[in-house]
Order: sequence, then C-alpha cells, then structure tokens
Amino acid sequence: MMRGTPNEYVTYNINPAESRERFAEALHLIHCAWTETRPFGWLGRYYQYRTISIWPRPGLVDQDKASPKACCNRAIRARMPWRSGSARSGASSPTASPSAR
Repeated sequence: MMRGTPNEYVTYNINPAESRERFAEALHLIHCAWTETRPFGWLGRYYQYRTISIWPRPGLVDQDKASPKACCNRAIRARMPWRSGSARSGASSPTASPSAR
C-alpha cells in the first residue's frame, strides 16, 4: 500500500502534511474491516462511515497474517525480492528470480 503522490494531494485538495496520519487511519480501517466479524461504524479524523461490512469476506483467517504490517511486508517482499536478500546477486529486476517469491 502506498501513501500517495504529490499530484494526488493537489488534485484532491488534501494537505500533504497529513499524509502519514491519513495513511495510518486508512490502514487501521482496512485492518478492522478485514478482521471484524460484524458490521461496524467508523468515525475517525479523516474517514467517517456509518456502516462497514465486507462481503464476501477475505480468506484471511490468521490474525497475525491479517495485520497491516504483515500484509505490507509480504507485498514488499513479493514485489522487491532483492530487498529481503533472497534474490541472487545478478538479479536486476523482481522477475529475474522466481524462487525469491
């Protein structure tokens, strides 16, 4: 998950200084939506929703695997294997080493 680009902040008239807080709230909201078993409301600083209920529910069962940090870390490793040290030294792109995934 990405925080956004400067162009997006200008386009949507959002203060870029709030980007980290907005991202943190959005990530927490997504985590709650993935893990809550019942519909819930959200009244945050940046996002307000009367009722949130994901249907069909994602296939995530293990709470540790559903955490935002774990999901982001897995996504980063899958797209950039050289960051995790699992790619061979000659690999120059994420697709160069299929065993790193």
